[in-house]
Amino acid sequence: MKGLSVFPIVTMVVVILGANYYVFHRLWQMMPPVVVGRVLLAGFAVVVVAAPFLGLLGGDVLPVSFTAAMSKVGTSWLIVFLALLIKDI
Repeated sequence: MKGLSVFPIVTMVVVILGANYYVFHRLWQMMPPVVVGRVLLAGFAVVVVAAPFLGLLGGDVLPVSFTAAMSKVGTSWLIVFLALLIKDI
């Protein structure tokens, strides 16, 4: 049995984190400079970035409904990413 290569895993994590950075950086730029809104966006960013990793790492221990919710929250940013990317092009 061939061992699992680390390169694809590291590449996937870097792409996911880079896309999340792009989305939240663009949202930060679009927001008016209101402290409460920016704090909420930063908190939301932490939850969204951590969600898919929590779903993957805790999938065997956590309830199925929680894992499914984390998966949906963590992957739904793709729609926002594509919308912002199309807007920039």
